Amino acid sequence: MSINVFLGHFREAVELENAVNLTAETPLSEVPGWDSLAILSVMAMASTIYEKVIVMEDIERCKKVGDLFEVMQAR
Repeated sequence: MSINVFLGHFREAVELENAVNLTAETPLSEVPGWDSLAILSVMAMASTIYEKVIVMEDIERCKKVGDLFEVMQAR
């Protein structure tokens, strides 16, 4: 899985508009709409697209979008 593919899936999961600049360095706190529903959507995306289970503790340790990618890579 490449970071660009992951960013596309992340963008879809949290329903970001294309105008929003999203990179691996984007802090999760600056992602528009990053809330509990977005977190659940990312967890569902991980399960359905990547067949990986990530839990809330994994997400809580992440500060940037790229950190989530690294968690997915480690699973």
